[in-house]
Amino acid sequence: MSNLFEVMHHGPIVLADEDSGVLITINGAYLNWWNSDSKGLYDCADCRSGHDDLYILTVSKAMDIAKEWFDEVMNKSEE
Repeated sequence: MSNLFEVMHHGPIVLADEDSGVLITINGAYLNWWNSDSKGLYDCADCRSGHDDLYILTVSKAMDIAKEWFDEVMNKSEE
């Protein structure tokens, strides 16, 4: 489990959803999905490559890719 500062060592946060307790960070190769617990600690639950070269993305495009992934996962969990 990681605190918020440790999570940020894995890349900048490009999505934060307070209702679900989810953060998504981005680094040079992957988007990382973090779930929080009741103590405000985070566990990296999944990762995925969102683009051929995440280093060249603008912040807004990285946020869009993270939002698409978040929506995809949340919609599947509702089914």
